[in-house]
Amino acid sequence: MSDLPPAVASWRNQIKRLSEHASPCRYLTPARWAAMRANALAFIDQHGVEADRLD
Repeated sequence: MSDLPPAVASWRNQIKRLSEHASPCRYLTPARWAAMRANALAFIDQHGVEADRLD
């Protein structure tokens, strides 16, 4: 993902740094958190450049 603009790369790196096994919210099960994290990374990979452009 080295071809991402700096802002998008930062978003992706920050999400990647969060453990997929430890939910950051006590009301969010680890399984749901893992799915949310995966979806966030997929969104960034697929639409991050466009989202940054629209900012």
